[in-house]
Amino acid sequence: MYKHYKSTKKLKNKILLISGRDSEIGRTIACHFALENANVAFTRSLAKQLIEKSIRVNAVALGPVWTPLISAHFSEEEVAKFGKQIPLKISATC
Repeated sequence: MYKHYKSTKKLKNKILLISGRDSEIGRTIACHFALENANVAFTRSLAKQLIEKSIRVNAVALGPVWTPLISAHFSEEEVAKFGKQIPLKISATC
């Protein structure tokens, strides 16, 4: 499939799933949460199955992401607090 690709082997025995907030307009919040929870369940299940083979499985969740919709839908107080609940006290931006 990728015959010209040369692996560095740095990611050998590692699996990473990217998870995070879906900002597409029109998608229901139920689908969003179902997808995120399915990713977490899949990651945990896969990690348990592959631990004996020394294969590490991780999922990455971005946390709060600042978009123009935040200020349009949140109160001034909520906007001021946005992103402060995480250790770095900042949010990602689009």
